[in-house]
Amino acid sequence: MRELARWMVLMVVPAAAFLVTGCRKVHEEQPGKFQHSEFLIVSYFADPRFSLSATSIGGERILLQCDKRRGEISLASDSAAYRKLAAKYGDGGRDLYFYRPGGWAYAEPLAVECAVFAGMNGSDSVWRDVGDSVELVYGSYVPVLRLLRGGNPPPEYRYERPSVESAQRLGSLGADDLTLVDCQRELALRAVAPYRLKGRYRVKIRAGKGEWQTLKSHEWGSE
Repeated sequence: MRELARWMVLMVVPAAAFLVTGCRKVHEEQPGKFQHSEFLIVSYFADPRFSLSATSIGGERILLQCDKRRGEISLASDSAAYRKLAAKYGDGGRDLYFYRPGGWAYAEPLAVECAVFAGMNGSDSVWRDVGDSVELVYGSYVPVLRLLRGGNPPPEYRYERPSVESAQRLGSLGADDLTLVDCQRELALRAVAPYRLKGRYRVKIRAGKGEWQTLKSHEWGSE
């Protein structure tokens, strides 16, 4: 019995030590999955460049894809410019935790226009505005900032993607709607029922007072 007791001690003590160490390791590693920030938005992008692509996943959409590496402004890259933007939008002084990565937004409000090719007038291409028959799908941090000003955000804004997705008719959107657009979420145009994407589209987009970028889609509904 004495040998059995000694054997059990030799087995249980290392096992207990392993469990304690393992639990401590998990406990210590878990917070590492989240990033603490006093700011809702951790990076702004001041010089976005877009391109168009198409998808039929979940319905036909014209995707506005952005090269997010251009013109990044963060605490690490340009602290003064970053803090100026944060103050402009009323961000800062928070106690937030984000699952990697934190919030990324365009530094200036976006403006988007969309037209469909309507034929030729002599040697000139004619484009017809379709702002009332397509909607823009986008995410914005503005609703979350409003929540933060009213107190602590609900858990989903603490740990999940902290912007709110919207879909509105393009013709009804202004600069206030397209302020602090999330450049990690999908930015896309889709037809509003009963309309459908058909023909060749021209999309114009700019950030703030920057230059308009003119992009042309492939031919929809030509097959």
